[in-house]
Amino acid sequence: LKLVVCALMAASLCHAMLNDVDEATMTKLHHYNLCASCWGEEYAAAYIESIVNATEKCELSTGKMGAMADSVLGLPANFLTGWEYITDKDTDEYANGIMALANNFTCVMKELSFLTESGDINKDMFAYSDFLDYDTNNLSDGSGSGEESNAEYAAAIEEYDIDVFASGDRAGADPVFLKKLSVGMGRCYDLSEAWPKSDIERNPFLKKFGRMAVYFNCIKQVERQSCAKYLISRHLQNFGVEVNAEGFEDKYDAAAMAAGLMKEAGSAVSNHIDEYFWGNLDM
Repeated sequence: LKLVVCALMAASLCHAMLNDVDEATMTKLHHYNLCASCWGEEYAAAYIESIVNATEKCELSTGKMGAMADSVLGLPANFLTGWEYITDKDTDEYANGIMALANNFTCVMKELSFLTESGDINKDMFAYSDFLDYDTNNLSDGSGSGEESNAEYAAAIEEYDIDVFASGDRAGADPVFLKKLSVGMGRCYDLSEAWPKSDIERNPFLKKFGRMAVYFNCIKQVERQSCAKYLISRHLQNFGVEVNAEGFEDKYDAAAMAAGLMKEAGSAVSNHIDEYFWGNLDM
């Protein structure tokens, strides 16, 4: 028993010593690296700066919003009775705290143009554009073919002022990827609008912010999944693995399926080694 206790204590001590970077920070690093690998380090750094600036600006204006009534959260005056440790003041502070966070988030999203000034979802931000219809098969591969299409696409990138993430060795340099992302974002808006009214209007707070929450959760998932598929596709190409995308929406969906197939087809030994080097290491 003493041996077991000592082993557990040693394991706990080892975990504390080896995990100076907490899980939440590690997750943020993974998401940042995904963003940088997908869109480029320059864009990722500028994106972080814009978020920080918007956050600081909105924090300064939070105090000007005024007190928020409990009714916004749907809390009646006698919301909680029979518990002497909770007062009406506590209820007010709780409601105002949640509303302050929601209003601050809304402010940041307006600053970043995800929302319009009136607080509506800015669906035009990721709107589908004609230039996304360029066929990448006609783009130049360095052999001299497709130079005209290359020039047209480059001109479109400059016109839409998206060269910071749509040129060079970036996902945005592929119009197929940009089209995929744009269509996916559009589906997020459609999803938020189609979400059942009975579910989204269960209380005043959800009625005000529910569809917005559905949309923002969706576009974050779409971007991360799209970037992950882009990286998978690029890595497979770098390792000389060809994927037949016939029957798929695009080569990126096909690459994701190929990665899943490779994992399932791998032996227990190879998957164990792969998990050690590239998976989460729990100690």
